[in-house]
Amino acid sequence: MINLIKRAIVPPIGRYIINAISSSLKMRIVGYENYQYLKEMGKKCVIVFWHGQQFYPIYHFRNNKIAIMVSLSNDGEIQNKILSSFGYEVVRGSSSRGAVSGLIGLIRKMREGSDAALALDGPRGPYQTAKEGVNYIAIKEDCCVLPIACAFKSFKQFGAWDKYILPYPYSSGIMLVGRPIMPNKLNIAAMTHKHLEKILISMTAEAETILNSAGREIKAAPAAEKKAENISGSLSASEEEYYQPEEKIDEETDENEKSESDTETAPEEKNEVKTLKPEDARRFGINLDLLDGGSNKNATEKTSDDKSPEGGAKEIPNEIIDILEENDENEINTGRKNEK
Repeated sequence: MINLIKRAIVPPIGRYIINAISSSLKMRIVGYENYQYLKEMGKKCVIVFWHGQQFYPIYHFRNNKIAIMVSLSNDGEIQNKILSSFGYEVVRGSSSRGAVSGLIGLIRKMREGSDAALALDGPRGPYQTAKEGVNYIAIKEDCCVLPIACAFKSFKQFGAWDKYILPYPYSSGIMLVGRPIMPNKLNIAAMTHKHLEKILISMTAEAETILNSAGREIKAAPAAEKKAENISGSLSASEEEYYQPEEKIDEETDENEKSESDTETAPEEKNEVKTLKPEDARRFGINLDLLDGGSNKNATEKTSDDKSPEGGAKEIPNEIIDILEENDENEINTGRKNEK
């Protein structure tokens, strides 16, 4: 009876709270054009985030034809009703029960034209430790993965495993939308979850850093203290490099390729030359007549138009002279050793 009452009362209250708080927030969205670009190009994606940061993304991505997986528990049923009211297509599953059927359900929805959304460390943790479900979807659907991270200046952080963050009304906040990742093209499909774990840890730290100067720092659980590679750098660098749309990246790649092509077609510098005298040629065992490509008696004869060095000497590249002298010196040293 109590569960029935909760299922009837909590969903509308939850929807009201999410709407009221989220609409009051002073949010800065960085990189949302990445998601817009995917939509314009008709590309499917899986949106991933930490379980404890899902409050605002649920509001922001509402009514976008996105399938999302929730647990099979009683709380999952409440979540089901709240998410459905925001226009999400809910698929039931969990890490312990129905995981495979839940992932298959997400894939089925994606093949019907929906995007997918996953809490990377859900539904039961450990905190900020990625689960492998996203690997299965990436391999099967060959789709993009879109990482998202949030931070707020003022908030309530709960003590549950996910350190759930509930922003206070009218708080300032930021949501970072990372560049789309193609696991299959990067040959990381089987390790997509670990790759994304590093990215989300880095993005979360970056979002917190942006807001720390004017607010308090979000408490970090052990997993969040990992020394992940700083994929995006500072915010200014992020907006120019990491969070820019894929289209802009492609344009820069074309410019880089063009620059490399121009470099390749540039005229090569001529090698410097040294004069190889006849006595040195005899010492090295070289027939100067053959340096012009064949035996020619006139090769060593000096004429009025001959520009070559006097005395039958030939000009050859430095590198060859250096090699010959090095080999000759080695032979001399070897002979000295043998004499000893």
